Amino acid sequence: MPLTTAVSSCASLVCTRIVFSEQTKECVHTLRLPSLCIAAQGAKTVIVGDEVYEYNASRMIVFSVALPVAAQVTQASHSAPYLSLKLDLDPHKIAELVLKGVSARSASSPGATRHLPDSGRCRHRRRHD
Repeated sequence: MPLTTAVSSCASLVCTRIVFSEQTKECVHTLRLPSLCIAAQGAKTVIVGDEVYEYNASRMIVFSVALPVAAQVTQASHSAPYLSLKLDLDPHKIAELVLKGVSARSASSPGATRHLPDSGRCRHRRRHD
């Protein structure tokens, strides 16, 4: 009998889910929240609108915003099961962490912000023919 298992764990910044499947799956429609998905073995296809993405051991996928997707495990077997790690990213907690880092850095070195002189800025010139 084919085996499918999912284990989840939540920390303060991200939720982690590990998926193990010995069989390919039917296409599932879902709302993918901001996350990083890494397949250690096997492959999964994700369809976003008209775009088709496949991630496997050599490619990962990142969702920076919530998106409706269709997803399907496309490579899995008893001898080489699909194995993936999904890190759900909480945008509010990440923003909070970034703001804390910026605040701490600003407090420890108030003169750290530098402005480039005009000569250091990028200038676009229009070419006249």
